[in-house]
Amino acid sequence: MMKKKVVSIIFKIIGSIFIILAVSLTIYNVVTDYMSGVRSEKALEQIEIKLGEVKDDSVDLPDYKNDSDREMPTMDIDGVKYIGLITIDSIGLKLPVINEYSKKNLDIAPVLYSGSIYKNNAVIIAHNNSSHFRKIGKLKVGDIVTFVDADGDTFKYEVIGQSKVFEEDSSKIDEGEWDLTLFSCTPSNIKFRTVVRLKRI
Repeated sequence: MMKKKVVSIIFKIIGSIFIILAVSLTIYNVVTDYMSGVRSEKALEQIEIKLGEVKDDSVDLPDYKNDSDREMPTMDIDGVKYIGLITIDSIGLKLPVINEYSKKNLDIAPVLYSGSIYKNNAVIIAHNNSSHFRKIGKLKVGDIVTFVDADGDTFKYEVIGQSKVFEEDSSKIDEGEWDLTLFSCTPSNIKFRTVVRLKRI
């Protein structure tokens, strides 16, 4: 009888530990999500102030093709370099984009993973939290995405498709001829990545 009570107590303790861990993880995710949103919003406000009035016309594509080695201009906000803003009206997103991929930068805002807007091969990655790319899986063919660079030049894109790839295959996301690619962990299964492909219009 004593052994049964001891075993029962041990199982209750283990169960309590798992519950505490689950609650702690949930709280951590909520706090991280909130802080990412706060930092993105703060950077967004400062970038918009610096941009002033954004031009409505896109840059002349041939000029950028002739100068394919041109680096994207950046804005320094609190020690972080941003290349511009991305707007996706269909899912209610407007976010700053950081110029260089790192885990630290990814916790702040979407990041240029590879390529360049000017070379028509940019890949932008973000976390799947609610303030970043959680909803990109809801994008439909024909939806419009706008990118404004640090010089105030506007680039418009149209969604032409999306897919899901295994986490192990995420290194291949920048392969192929796509004008712009957005990707993030799939909210329902972090072993997959949601990949959205776009063409420039």
